[in-house]
Amino acid sequence: MGTTDMGAYEYVNCGLNVKLATSVTTHTATQSVVDGNFVCYCNSDNELLLALDTNGTGAVITPSQVKLYIGNPSTLSYNSAGGMITNTAGGVILERRWDVEPTTQPTSPVTVRYFYTNDNYDDIVTAMAGLTSPTTITSPSQLQFYKVTGGSSATFPNPHDTGVTGIVLTNGTTASTTVWVNGTHGVQDHTAEYLVSTFSGGGGGGGGGSSPLPVELIQFEASPAASHTADLTWKTASELNNSHFVVERSYDGRDFQAAAIVQGNGTTQNVITYNHNDNTIDLAQNTVFYRLRQVDFDGTTAYSPVRRVDFEGSIIPNSVTLYPNPTKGTVTVSFTDDEAESHAIKVIDNLGRELYKQTFDGQAIELDLSSQATGIYFIILDSGESFKVIKQ
Repeated sequence: MGTTDMGAYEYVNCGLNVKLATSVTTHTATQSVVDGNFVCYCNSDNELLLALDTNGTGAVITPSQVKLYIGNPSTLSYNSAGGMITNTAGGVILERRWDVEPTTQPTSPVTVRYFYTNDNYDDIVTAMAGLTSPTTITSPSQLQFYKVTGGSSATFPNPHDTGVTGIVLTNGTTASTTVWVNGTHGVQDHTAEYLVSTFSGGGGGGGGGSSPLPVELIQFEASPAASHTADLTWKTASELNNSHFVVERSYDGRDFQAAAIVQGNGTTQNVITYNHNDNTIDLAQNTVFYRLRQVDFDGTTAYSPVRRVDFEGSIIPNSVTLYPNPTKGTVTVSFTDDEAESHAIKVIDNLGRELYKQTFDGQAIELDLSSQATGIYFIILDSGESFKVIKQ
């Protein structure tokens, strides 16, 4: 029997070069074929669902244990954080989710080759541009892919659902459990190749506000310690491409200088605790201010709130109130029990850019954030006190 010419996809019984599944349904593999280093899983129409390099990993997977869900619409959009998506601007999920339930989990990482069509790519570009805090996508390398690790019993868990945890992968040149590598399939379709330590499920998407999952700082404390030193402790709930933290110190709350560098943990969904003791404080200074400058591998930076340490007592408590927080528009900053006649205030975005700075008289000021994009902002006072504000 001869073959049927299908253009870029000449008919074969499954393999890396057959056409991709595109119909809206849950596809279950009915066959598997070894093609090079990969085991290719296809449905009964010889359409490719997923490819896995399980060589030497000990994984045991039958065709029926590999599934691919294709939904309609082809993307889901969110304008807020949720589940494993900690980006406050939300993001877009591609409704092309894979799931593997192996007989035996691997004992070493397995390479996954995930496939998506050019139509899928066009749809996610459109959806990302339509977010409240939009992201412009000009290349597949700007997308992120994810691997769910827990928090849901669903076969195809939504990474935005409450309690869902997982790993978000960013684009790079060498595939790993945190980095995916861009590729092509056929004439115009796409692949994402990365490693997984265990099987569950995953998919693709992208973050809103031109940002993927940020390093989410959930705690930052500073306190005086023995011998005129200061103990700094901070925690992150998740990290993405986090190269390092620069501990910055100031004696006036305005001019900061680098005091130390603490290495980050790259990309992780685990809570990480960091500690640093600053033992280089000028003995003549009894008040010290600290902030963290977080630096990504690509040089992108973001700043933490400022913390103040007083060696004649303890950290000065806030004499300032801020409301409402979160806000959709204006924020009022009110000083209490304060005899100062004037104050200086500035607003910094999550990338460390100064958006607003003003000196004013009186005990309160109203800041208008209505024109700013959805996200996290820092309001910093000349006293060294600071607030993390969520703009909805």
